[in-house]
Amino acid sequence: VIIHYRKLLEGGGFEWTAKIFIDLEGVSQVEGLFLEGQEFMDKVQLSRPGGSENWHEYTGKDCIIDKGGDEADKEMAGQCNFSFVNGYFATFNFSCELTAVD
Repeated sequence: VIIHYRKLLEGGGFEWTAKIFIDLEGVSQVEGLFLEGQEFMDKVQLSRPGGSENWHEYTGKDCIIDKGGDEADKEMAGQCNFSFVNGYFATFNFSCELTAVD
């Protein structure tokens, strides 16, 4: 699953702020999934595409999928938290409809 975050610009268009990739391979029940520790580090990736300055390296935290997550055209909701090597933290909430892509 890839979750895109972008900011709409005043003059039109958008700027990427973040992209989170959650590897769900081998997960039998997505709804209620809680990832932390090494499993979080292995299955969750954070980036900022589009040439913008990327996020600092993160040391871990957690991610939970509260709703859905395993079927296209259905709602998915949850939250991912990151702790960075520079001492900062970030929380990404998501509530979106999954779209299948080729």
